[in-house]
Amino acid sequence: MTRPATLSDTPGAALAPAHVGLPTLVGRPLLLAVDDEAASHSAIRIAARLADAFGAALHVVRAVAPTIGAYEADGDSAVRARAARAVRTSLAASLGGAQAWPVHVDAGTPAGAIARRAAELDAALIVMGLRRHGALHRVLHDETTLHVMRVSGCPALGVAPGLDELPRHVVVGVDFGRAAQRAAYAALPLLAAGGTLDLVHVETPADEDDETSAEAGSERVVYAAGVDAAFDRLITDLAAPPHVRVRGIRLGGTSPRGVAEELLAYAAPAAVDLIAIGSRRHDLLDRLLLGSVTQSLARDGRCSLLVVPPAPSPGTRRLDV
Repeated sequence: MTRPATLSDTPGAALAPAHVGLPTLVGRPLLLAVDDEAASHSAIRIAARLADAFGAALHVVRAVAPTIGAYEADGDSAVRARAARAVRTSLAASLGGAQAWPVHVDAGTPAGAIARRAAELDAALIVMGLRRHGALHRVLHDETTLHVMRVSGCPALGVAPGLDELPRHVVVGVDFGRAAQRAAYAALPLLAAGGTLDLVHVETPADEDDETSAEAGSERVVYAAGVDAAFDRLITDLAAPPHVRVRGIRLGGTSPRGVAEELLAYAAPAAVDLIAIGSRRHDLLDRLLLGSVTQSLARDGRCSLLVVPPAPSPGTRRLDV
């Protein structure tokens, strides 16, 4: 494997934080999406800790599917009021006291209502509960968290039950393209002091990974340049604070497992709290097809998941929800 001195020709290698296009969390709106299930409790606690850590303005949204006769043109205020009271009760139960955060009760499909509210607030992050989805559950229930991750214009954090403090061990799936860099920059500030950020590169043929096949050419350049040198450059560009340990990890190469399976296999014994990945632009058909890395990680549900969308560009259209 050849290893030139620099990776200046690698797509996205020289990105500085200002060019990544991610909004800072400091003082920015955060959107907490809740439902009636216990999976919301850990998400509530994490959202509260992020709001405290960054002085962020936290908003809460409860999406309610429209019912025939329940909503007039302007919405049924009584229905919304009951839902808002239920949300405030859940917040108080999770945090040990009443909260003054704004609560929005929006009618519509859950993923669409959440994504629209995030866009209206110009939210820096959406926080939701994440639960495991078996085949039967996928047939009977809406996979709201996964759908929000697919369509949101801002990063979306799915919090698995049991993560009640800021993560101390985060894994970022990287192929050294722009999407992976955005994921690393977005994950870094979420770490607790003294935490570890593992940049994990899974060595698989580009045509076997449906989420990276669009950048197969980029991956070939990275391999030619040298994965170790790519790690060095990304770690340097991240400029993590001294209290955070950043490591480059290589997985796969001989295993038939895909990217999601390799990341999950690494996460479980390493006590990883959060996996972060960057998504790329896809057309409508690509977004509706099954089998992506995001989908596999979200449906597994054992580890919290941060999905960072691509940077917006003129003329970019997101999936209408």
